[in-house]
Amino acid sequence: MSTKETIVAARKHPPYLEMISDAIVMLKERNGSSQYAIGKFIQDKYKDLPVNFKKMLLNQLKKLVASGKLVKVKVSYKLSSAAKTVAAAKLKKGAALAKKKPKFSNHGKHSCVRIRHQQVQTNLPHELAQPETTNRNSVTLLTIKATYKENMVRFSFELSDGFVKLEEEIATRFQLKLGSFSLKYEDQDGDMILIACDSSLSVSADDFRLPDGRQTAIRLVVCLLVN
Repeated sequence: MSTKETIVAARKHPPYLEMISDAIVMLKERNGSSQYAIGKFIQDKYKDLPVNFKKMLLNQLKKLVASGKLVKVKVSYKLSSAAKTVAAAKLKKGAALAKKKPKFSNHGKHSCVRIRHQQVQTNLPHELAQPETTNRNSVTLLTIKATYKENMVRFSFELSDGFVKLEEEIATRFQLKLGSFSLKYEDQDGDMILIACDSSLSVSADDFRLPDGRQTAIRLVVCLLVN
């Protein structure tokens, strides 16, 4: 077996173009997705990535931009028109395959299983028989809208990545130096609240969460620090 064949056989994840395109499409960021956001999406989805994944991702992004399959806008990446067409076709094909999956019949063996399940549910206490509700704290993927002067950026951010990563992401997008700015948001009382650590970031996520548990975009204001 040749070296090239060995590498292909060992690789379990899809080609980088497919993974990157999937990330950009699923993140749905108007101004494109940053290398960090794309990498985070891929790492969450695929667990068999190489040790030097981040370096390889950067190299692949550069190659895809050079080949015209991606368009770089400041520090973000968007699909080119041709790549969008290919990605849309794959999504359409996937949706068509999903529709063709066989459905269980309501008769015979499957109906018996369903009846048994209903009987078990009936015998449970009322609290346990209720369908499980969504845990408000389970929402970890946030939508950030950050404003600096007259510019605004929108991107997805994993709450578990913490405040430091959020600062780095905003510094990269606005081309600011770390430590030269602070992050604030306006709460329901109209007060400007400073975000300075992981706990205050979590509080801000709660402030922008609807009563039914749905998460709305967190609107941040980037304020330059005065020396």
